[in-house]
Amino acid sequence: DIDVGKDVAIMGFDNISMCEWIIPTLSTVEQPCSKMGELVVAKLIENMNKTTKDNHYYTVDHRIILRESTGD
Repeated sequence: DIDVGKDVAIMGFDNISMCEWIIPTLSTVEQPCSKMGELVVAKLIENMNKTTKDNHYYTVDHRIILRESTGD
């Protein structure tokens, strides 16, 4: 048998609510979806009103949530 959290670590992504329901609870990366949506809409509107387009890359803060699946 493999013991998740001791023999192997598993990480999820997006911090969906199921992460806390399963056993062992799943460690995950949480990203700020609302903030990302606001940034995308603001840049889209800005680009629609300009002759030159904004081709920059943007980053938003994320959070790592450690739970039982990584031994925490």
